[in-house]
Amino acid sequence: MDAMSITAHKFGGPKGVGVLLLKEETKLKYQQLGGEQEAKRRAGTENVPQIVGLTEAIKLANEHRDENNEHLMNLKNLFLVSLQERSVPFELNGSMTDSTGHIINLYLPFVDVETMLTLLDLSNIYVSSGSACTAGTTTPSHVLQAMYSDDERAKHSVRFSFNEQTTEQEVKY
Repeated sequence: MDAMSITAHKFGGPKGVGVLLLKEETKLKYQQLGGEQEAKRRAGTENVPQIVGLTEAIKLANEHRDENNEHLMNLKNLFLVSLQERSVPFELNGSMTDSTGHIINLYLPFVDVETMLTLLDLSNIYVSSGSACTAGTTTPSHVLQAMYSDDERAKHSVRFSFNEQTTEQEVKY
């Protein structure tokens, strides 16, 4: 890996701050040049409070990583079992084991996804039919289209996300 970007809000830190990790000797074409700070790689003044928040969030996330991962996988399993108990027809998009615990993407073949999203939203349940990067569009997930070569599957799929504060009661609801 030559480069990796991490955004703080994905692990409980403040929105608007992140980290760019670069392998030593990685060439990078800068989009804007800055002053003497950050080896002239970044323009502007660093947002110290957000950087401190990011640093603390990394520490906390790492401190509780194992129990958080276990909790998230348990929630994921509970969610799937709850759907099965209610005879909801679905297929898992991707792998149950080769994935993160906090996101699950399901193919719901008999569901009008836009109607479902609206009804869930009215019940204060927030899910998405695409990735967070394409929120607000009705275009099917390009990732699912690439994985399955099936526009219909992509059009009938929903992404559910959990975090370490999500409770079993909320998942059942």
